[in-house]
Amino acid sequence: FPAALSTAAAQTVDPGRAVAAPQIDYALTNVRIVTAPGKVIERGTVLTRDGRIAAVGANVSVPAGVERLDLSGHSVYA
Repeated sequence: FPAALSTAAAQTVDPGRAVAAPQIDYALTNVRIVTAPGKVIERGTVLTRDGRIAAVGANVSVPAGVERLDLSGHSVYA
């Protein structure tokens, strides 16, 4: 029993320490982007890097290795 308990304790995540989720970069493509009331990009791209918005626009280049999500027919708002 003591050996099993010590093995289980060694595998337990420290509850006071945050576990970082893997960061995935995304490109939301072909999306209607409302940047402000009356200001719309009809078929734009929103690029995220490390969980933050890196670029927004109609002519955003999507780097290799970025997960593309085609959101045709959807809208995003600032």
